[in-house]
Amino acid sequence: MEELCVYVTTFHRHMLLKRCIQSVIAECKRCGCSIKIFVSNNDKNDSDTKQAVMAMQKEYPIAYSENDTNLGIDGNMRKGFEIEGIHYCLMLGDDDELCVGALDTIRDICAGGGEEFAFAILNAAEDSCSHAATNSRGEGNVVYTDAVECFKDNYDKMPYGTILCNLKYASMISGEEKDRFMGTYHLYSGVLWDMALRCSRVVRLAKPVVIQHAHEKTYSGYLEDVLFRGIVEWYDQLAEEYQKWAQPAKMLWIMKCFQEADESVRKELREKYSLLSYFKL
Repeated sequence: MEELCVYVTTFHRHMLLKRCIQSVIAECKRCGCSIKIFVSNNDKNDSDTKQAVMAMQKEYPIAYSENDTNLGIDGNMRKGFEIEGIHYCLMLGDDDELCVGALDTIRDICAGGGEEFAFAILNAAEDSCSHAATNSRGEGNVVYTDAVECFKDNYDKMPYGTILCNLKYASMISGEEKDRFMGTYHLYSGVLWDMALRCSRVVRLAKPVVIQHAHEKTYSGYLEDVLFRGIVEWYDQLAEEYQKWAQPAKMLWIMKCFQEADESVRKELREKYSLLSYFKL
């Protein structure tokens, strides 16, 4: 079994994908390691992406697959949990870019003195120059040994699409369990929290691993569905163990989105969530 691989999902953003993969290749060369890279394209007719990957394959081996139909972000991320023969999988979006030193940080935590973890919450840098962590609390890595405590402690219940997960524990989650998050646009996060109930050990990294860029999201055309249906449903689908903290977090999410919605959407939300009237929204 190989220790680590990188899995990248993409959809019609070949220029961003190229920068993402080049950052991974640069890290492999810098630290003198050979890591498998997988790219999963959600459009088999996307010739630009295919050509970009073929060009990079001349420099570094890249496994490339095209989905026969658009699986959506959930279906494409789901494939990453099912890669065989790999211990840890670093899942990246095509708009991610690794920081210099990222693979050192990841390999160190994967070695971890023999102690396994379900997943690692990664940190990000704002740009390639500063490499200052965006959410550092002025501390080192934080190790949780209780999944519910970890969920409660981390304000972002849906970690970045950029994640490091242990495929051993992902394989313990049945297809039916994974599929209950299908259509929420955050299946990967739901699977992570299921995995944490099997392993309990979760690590939050202090050092930045990815560079945070501001790009238009591939779901920008249906953002309302992501914010007001998908994510709301995601909270409801979480395991019972998390619900004490998931439901208040869901309401905070709704209220945050409410402030940014137009009046027609606000009317719909008022009718669906009576708690909004308590806050005079």
